[in-house]
Amino acid sequence: MASPHWITGFMRRYGLSLRRRTNLTTLSDDKLVDRAVSYMTFLQSAKPTIDLHRTILMDETAVYFEDARNQTVDIIGSRHVVVRSTGFLSMRITAVLAVTATGKKLLPLLIWKGKALPSFDKIGGVYVAHQPRAWVDSKLLKRWIDLAFPLVDTGEGKYLVWDSMRAHISKEVKAKCAARNVSMCVITGGLTPYLQAGDIGIYKTFKDLLYMEINTWKESDKELSVDGQEGVA
Repeated sequence: MASPHWITGFMRRYGLSLRRRTNLTTLSDDKLVDRAVSYMTFLQSAKPTIDLHRTILMDETAVYFEDARNQTVDIIGSRHVVVRSTGFLSMRITAVLAVTATGKKLLPLLIWKGKALPSFDKIGGVYVAHQPRAWVDSKLLKRWIDLAFPLVDTGEGKYLVWDSMRAHISKEVKAKCAARNVSMCVITGGLTPYLQAGDIGIYKTFKDLLYMEINTWKESDKELSVDGQEGVA
């Protein structure tokens, strides 16, 4: 096995370094500042009507069973960096994570690939749903909104903070929010790495911890059933 000293020397000789995967849709500085100022201005105007206990930050994130890292070895100074992955990268579920502005975590929703059902199941402290592509669509979101904001809650100041993903801003979801008296704070495209609290402080930690769990499971002889019961392969 090569030593760290040998690897460092090898990379230096061939002009290699650890690089983070690039985002080809990065906004220019001017557009980024304009959008950020516009969004923060909107938030300032909405603050008097916001109830922090009824304000929910929500986002969905794919959880892959073969977790590709965001770093790879590439030529120093490369403009675009691509991280290659194995065929197992397509094996995934979607995790919907949400937290109120006061820091209260809502129960996660895990979405598996399969025929959509009219309701969510509750298994081991999380909600479970099925969707043909294991992703979030408008129908699923409308059910989640009723889960996050119980029907008995008719108070004012309910807000949803999320990004501009297509299902979030669909006509059906907008109509659902209007019917439930839930206002939407939509973080415009390109701003989520800077203004979406989930991207900044939640999802990376979540995926790093889950990555260790998945690796431990893959390296063991344990089999885990859907309800979390443990067996031996």
